[in-house]
This record gives sequence, C-alpha cells and structure tokens, in this order.
Amino acid sequence: MDLYLKRIILIFFLVAPLALLGCAAPTSTDYEKASSANDNGFQHTALSDDQYRVIFSGNRFTDEERVKNYALRHAAELTLAKGYRWFLVTEADHAVDIEEVTQTLPAEPLVKRPAHVSTPENIDKHCGLVACTATIYPQSEAITVTQLQTGGMTTSLNIRLGNEARPIDAYDAKEVLVALSENNTKAQINE
Repeated sequence: MDLYLKRIILIFFLVAPLALLGCAAPTSTDYEKASSANDNGFQHTALSDDQYRVIFSGNRFTDEERVKNYALRHAAELTLAKGYRWFLVTEADHAVDIEEVTQTLPAEPLVKRPAHVSTPENIDKHCGLVACTATIYPQSEAITVTQLQTGGMTTSLNIRLGNEARPIDAYDAKEVLVALSENNTKAQINE
C-alpha cells in the first residue's frame, strides 16, 4: 500500500468518529429519581399517611406520553412499597415549560450586482480582473430573533392509596407495573 493511500485511510478513521458524534441524537429523560426538586426524573411528597403527590419531570426530548407513564409507574411502585394494592388519582396536572430563546444572527447581504456608480457606506465594492460587483448590506449590524421553544414537561399526580375494595376508577398497582414494563409502555391516566 502506498503512502498516499495509507494517509487517506488514516484520515478517514480519525474523521469518521467525529462526524458520527455530531449526528448523535438528543435523548429523553430516563426513568430515575430526580436528584433535587428542580431536576428531571421522579419524586414524591407525602400529603398524609395514605396520600402522596407524585411528580415526573422530563427534558424537552421526552414526549408527553412517556412523562405521564413514568408518573404512573412511580405511583404504582410507591403504592406497593407502602404496603397498598391500589391507588386513585385524585388530581392530575400536566405542564409544559416554554422557554424564550433569543438569537443574534449576522447581517446577510441583501443584493449583489455590478458596481457602476460610487457606493455608500453600506455597500461593499469588489473589483476583479474583468468586472466589479457591489454587495449591499442592511443598515444594522445584526438581526435579533426571539422565539418560544418547548422546554421540558412535568406530570404531577395526587394519589390516595388503598387496600379495601378497589374503586372502579382506581389503578391496581401490580397491573400498572406490568403494563408499563420496558416492553409495554402504554397506559392512561384516569382524570
């Protein structure tokens, strides 16, 4: 193998992994405990001996269904951990965070055309061997764009735990865990 071909192969193996890193897709929030009140993940707060507020917060790449299902999954786990069989959702709240993103873009040329006349300050004149061209720039240095962007999503459930006869609209905690196993993540919140 000649030296030129070896260099090409070496460059390919050095550059290809870097190109793939740039293509890595953003990931959604995993099912895990939130490390603090403002972090993504699940958490719960006791409201009484048999009532809790369960919260799951996901990042902007976590879809609404996954956030709701993770809140239900944690409610089911909490129910069983506290020695109960079922839980009733007494209140459900779903919130989407909206972030305001401001971006400053450089001014782009408005028009390129042949330059026949003298140019004002906002026109850049370049002459080559054959002809001259003028590029007209906007009067401002840059353009500022502000847009609203979807941030994360949070589902909050107030639940009541029970062992007596299960109300018709209550969840069986074991059934929820089976339904929301890694292979089957579809369930619905009864509101």
